[in-house]
Amino acid sequence: MKKRPLILSTVVLAVATSANAQLITLNDNIDLFVTGTLAATYESNVLKDANAGNVVDDVYFSIIPGLQLVTRSGTSNLSLNAWIAEEIKRYCDNSDFNDENLKAGLGLSYDNFGKTMMDFKASYIQYDNQGTEDSLRYQEKQDRDVTTLSFYGRQYVLPKVSLGLGADYIDTNYDGHYDQYDRYAWGIPVNLYYNLTELYAISLGYRYSNEHASADWAEQNSQSHFLNIGIDAALSAKVSGYARVGYTRYSSIFDETSNGLGWDVGLNYAATQLTSFFVKASGDFGLIADSQSARRILSTIGMNHKITPSVTANLRLSCDQYDYLDVIRSDTAFFGYVGATWSPINQIWSVSGGYQYQMNDSNASLQSYHNNMVTLGASVRF
Repeated sequence: MKKRPLILSTVVLAVATSANAQLITLNDNIDLFVTGTLAATYESNVLKDANAGNVVDDVYFSIIPGLQLVTRSGTSNLSLNAWIAEEIKRYCDNSDFNDENLKAGLGLSYDNFGKTMMDFKASYIQYDNQGTEDSLRYQEKQDRDVTTLSFYGRQYVLPKVSLGLGADYIDTNYDGHYDQYDRYAWGIPVNLYYNLTELYAISLGYRYSNEHASADWAEQNSQSHFLNIGIDAALSAKVSGYARVGYTRYSSIFDETSNGLGWDVGLNYAATQLTSFFVKASGDFGLIADSQSARRILSTIGMNHKITPSVTANLRLSCDQYDYLDVIRSDTAFFGYVGATWSPINQIWSVSGGYQYQMNDSNASLQSYHNNMVTLGASVRF
């Protein structure tokens, strides 16, 4: 699937060698940047294997050339951020794991002085191993393509009343593994907002979600409805956030209808000019990696701290819980990351390093694993 000539890398090299300035100005509003990363990573459990006797550890090197197209800040009501990169990954001891992964994204946003707001995002990313969004452990290295699309718009219909409408889609396609479920999901959120003040808005919302998973030998489909009330607030100059809480009704082909509390909460706190925190939490029902229905409770907390004008440290912790509906099984996936980035004032290049820990704890046989990753890399953008 991904064994192709390194066309993007050749294009990036040609653009870089032809650029005489720090960036290429296409017009008064849009700039083209050349990006690149060189990194070395040690991974203690490449295959996320639960059997200690089968654990494979290795060191791999990544070269990631890319291009980025952006609009200059403040030049237009419309902002653009488009990027494409290719990760060339080479392992020291396990050459069978070598791979090339294409990654591309597009972001468009429009803001007509707060009266009409629209946001569109799209991405296509190739992975060559299980990512942290799946709580399950598989016995072999996985290739998969993930495509995402999302749109959300908000329009004021009265001085204090606005209507929000959106759509989102995600498609995950596994390559050549009969026991992997290709799957897609889409949803439509609708929200009616009422501004109590310039800083506070309450909302009444509804979201419909549909998920489908299939393989050569099985198929699963689910639907969910989330009726909620919410609030969007800037509590102070330092604190802002949102909360949606309501009733969720879930049904699928193989499972009985489930009802319960659903929520989606986010909070940002700028403690000082140097330190900021964020918190995100959600609870719903849905299909997970092996196409079984589960109650999903996801939570993340993060911190960014500027140690010096050139050095920034960041921390991220997340805990995802999955309680299966049709079997006696529960999984808890934990992810932790701590790292730092040194970027000189000119911001053309930077050096970063970090430690990442992944753990899945399951009461099912051979579904628990631990994985440690240490990465050191350097990046350029000019």
